[in-house]
Amino acid sequence: MKTINILFIIITILILPQNTLFGNSISNSYSVLKSYQILSGEVEVTADLIKYDGMDISDVDNELYIYVTHDKTKYELSTCIFDRDIDSATAELKKTVGWKDNFLFVRSDSCGGNAWCNNIDHVFTLRENQLVHIGEVCSGEERKEPGAFYNDGYFKDFYDKFEGTSLTSHANSPFILLILKEENNKLVVSLEQTWNNNQEQFKRNKSDIEKIKEMRFEEPIFKDRKVSGPLLFNAILSKYCNHETELRDISQEANIMLSEESFNKFNNILSSVVAGELSKKRRIARKITASF
Repeated sequence: MKTINILFIIITILILPQNTLFGNSISNSYSVLKSYQILSGEVEVTADLIKYDGMDISDVDNELYIYVTHDKTKYELSTCIFDRDIDSATAELKKTVGWKDNFLFVRSDSCGGNAWCNNIDHVFTLRENQLVHIGEVCSGEERKEPGAFYNDGYFKDFYDKFEGTSLTSHANSPFILLILKEENNKLVVSLEQTWNNNQEQFKRNKSDIEKIKEMRFEEPIFKDRKVSGPLLFNAILSKYCNHETELRDISQEANIMLSEESFNKFNNILSSVVAGELSKKRRIARKITASF
């Protein structure tokens, strides 16, 4: 049985295309239909429209493979193009790629949907003449400029771990703004700045919770739906930023206001919060060996 399993794995690896196995990496069996110069300079950004061997030309999708190159270091990523006029869409892409301070921002889109961060910026920098990918952040869907969510050394992102929970709708999920900075060639969360930048929403939620206390509901589930969003946002923010006093107070409020079933869900969600963790990886930037 073990021998059969090993043979199955080997055969699977041989017959599956490379892009199926490894995400965004391009199979060796493809041809470049057209190449675009996105950015020139010490760091070069180019894009290729490709067609896999055996694919009909009419089936070529709207995915561009982007290459960020400096010296012997190259990164590969991809972006989805909304417009079937690839030349026009690539001209729009150029507006979002460029330098801001010492950071290079390269846009990667996923072509729609209602996810919070469909569009991201891959962030690169040069350190000791080496190209370094320091991370990724939300780009701002409608912002047609490099580094729209970066200013004065700080990056904005969103904690999307709880985008849609067992206790809230997608629209009512805890949308927590993260403030990041670069340290040792990586993006890290500034807990103090994150806490401070979410205080307007935190205080608004506290006010809403007090108002809900005075309301009357026909069924507990209706109250749960009304109050779970504000409670969850404030609790997640407090735990994420290590504000234990606030977390204790909110948990006590939740215990009083939520039904037993919803309170159990509340605690289960809260148990997954990790202080200072980054959002999940959304679109891969793969380091490859330059062919020159």
